[in-house]
Amino acid sequence: ATGVALEEASPVFRLKFNVLQSGGKLSDALYLDDAVLPGLAYTSALAESGLQLAFYELTGTSPGSAAIEYRLLQNTPNPFVDKTRIGFVLPGGCEASLRVYDVSGRLLQEHKGWYPAGRNSVDFDLNKVASGFLYYELTTAWGVLTKKMILSGN
Repeated sequence: ATGVALEEASPVFRLKFNVLQSGGKLSDALYLDDAVLPGLAYTSALAESGLQLAFYELTGTSPGSAAIEYRLLQNTPNPFVDKTRIGFVLPGGCEASLRVYDVSGRLLQEHKGWYPAGRNSVDFDLNKVASGFLYYELTTAWGVLTKKMILSGN
């Protein structure tokens, strides 16, 4: 077999699902199970690299519905060295603030701005920050959402 070189965090394939019954989220039903088949990719140095599923598109429950949830997505890549991208979904255009904190609560970086409804993302360069667990927080008129991420290799 021959390998194919891809950019880091490149999508390899996409799946499209049609809803046959309401009442659940695809992210609750679809997952990677290492006990059945390990989800692995390999770097150019042939080192193992983990895989993760990302669920981005949010829609309503009926055709023509525009219901969009307010969500903070997991940063990619995670863990990361120096740079990462943080995505979020807004139900309407608004002012938003995205902040990154260390475990002691010290603010490391902040991006503020007006963002349109739907999926958005912000790139962070944290090359002068010590490795470890970090927290990121999205603040809008809809509330405050927080997630964890890992900075490695600094």
